[in-house]
Amino acid sequence: EIVKEGPALSKATDVATYKFTITNTGSNDSPNLILASIDDTLQGDLITEATNAGCDNLAPGDFCTFDVDYTVQVGDPDPLDSTVTVHYNPLGFPNDITDDDSESTELFQPAVEVTKTADPTSVLEGDTVTYTYVITNTGSSDSPNLIMDSINDDKLGNLEADAPAACDDIAVGDSCTFDVDYITTHND
Repeated sequence: EIVKEGPALSKATDVATYKFTITNTGSNDSPNLILASIDDTLQGDLITEATNAGCDNLAPGDFCTFDVDYTVQVGDPDPLDSTVTVHYNPLGFPNDITDDDSESTELFQPAVEVTKTADPTSVLEGDTVTYTYVITNTGSSDSPNLIMDSINDDKLGNLEADAPAACDDIAVGDSCTFDVDYITTHND
């Protein structure tokens, strides 16, 4: 029996770790199983990884596990489906013992939109200009919440202290809004 486990959710450029567990489920009087091949539709030939994990010769009831990383590619299908197939031969017998298992990983597409507006009328030196910022999580519906890392404006600098708590964690489709005042100078 082979079991393939992977992340339920991932995105392009993430490293997804897949765990493989192979178990000899034969009866106690069965000969050991000798690995013939193991192929994955996403990761290709895994015989080296399986052999290194001790999967090449399994006594009845024995199991082995190993992990293989895959970097999710831009353009991978969503969901990212894959199937692993393993073939064994009982020691001293030509029988082909095989099993497969499939795994599906949802790929989300994170996205954020920021709009910045101000009163379009001209101002004089020393006047206050109020900038309004709206940050919206425009990711795909299966995207996780966006967690604020930083907010910087090329004119006003770091705005993290100005942003309300609602900007710290934004669900898909939600947004936060805040204002920042700026006093004009003769250099503007």
